[in-house]
Amino acid sequence: MDSLIAHNNGTDPTYFIGFNQISDMSFTEFSSTVLMKQFDKQRTPPNTGAARVYRARRMGRRLAQTLPNAFDWRTRRLPPVRDQGGCGSCWTFAAASVIESRARISGLAGAADDLSEQQARMVDCVHSRLGYWSAGCNGGYTDEALDFVAATGTSRYSCSEANYAYKQATGPACLTPATAPTGSVDIPSYAFINPTPTDIMAAIYNNGPVTVYFNVQNSFYGYTSGIYPASACTADTINHAMVIVGSSYWGDGGYIKVQMTADTNGACFMCYSWGLLTVSSTLAALTTPALTTPSPPAAQAPKPQTALAAPFQAAPL
Repeated sequence: MDSLIAHNNGTDPTYFIGFNQISDMSFTEFSSTVLMKQFDKQRTPPNTGAARVYRARRMGRRLAQTLPNAFDWRTRRLPPVRDQGGCGSCWTFAAASVIESRARISGLAGAADDLSEQQARMVDCVHSRLGYWSAGCNGGYTDEALDFVAATGTSRYSCSEANYAYKQATGPACLTPATAPTGSVDIPSYAFINPTPTDIMAAIYNNGPVTVYFNVQNSFYGYTSGIYPASACTADTINHAMVIVGSSYWGDGGYIKVQMTADTNGACFMCYSWGLLTVSSTLAALTTPALTTPSPPAAQAPKPQTALAAPFQAAPL
């Protein structure tokens, strides 16, 4: 309580903190329950032919389109903010969110409004037995989650939440129904975004929300509103992934605002390579048969990219 009052009454705070559903936890308890415990920055991302690189269209050195000074997908088509509970599965929620958002933006008929974080691309299915590094509730990688759905040569897809419920735990097996239930979604590809502020903004404006990694520190988990500054987190570790974070009563309506920077690290180490992703503009709603057992992706030589990123609702100070 004393630290909360001191922060909010400080000299020109850029953001404010308050009480929420995790206020009774210490930061150590919060970290062990909600944040990712396993994240290897030296990992080589998968490349099964589904990954692309997003670059804004240019005419010479000039951008081929004029981007608006302000743009916010919250006023348009976004799924509700969801709660990951006591499981370090933020990477699956970020992946699910960009697919749900892309489906809504494109007006995809037949797609479920709530896709399963537990199933395809997610907690139960993206693991070492299929050649991935992700580890369920211990943490994982959004590009691996998207790769699982988009992997070339498979019949994978994303079930709806109604057909494959989230359990806040890693399941014993990856259950893929023989027939894709109504509302399932398939994505043909995903894209790493070229690491320039212009490319990032163009991807958000033209394609939809993007995923990003984040370094959560003690000052963050009481966030309620305002702009979270880069100076608030100094560590170069990663323990969270997000597009939309928290729940409807945590943060600014379930969202956060983070200072946009132009340095080599980004706020809270958000420029981690492979962190900023968007989904292909063409999705498909499925009701057709699919494989019952996922097969490992066929590895190809990776094409490294880096990303200087900020969440899609970030704002400069």
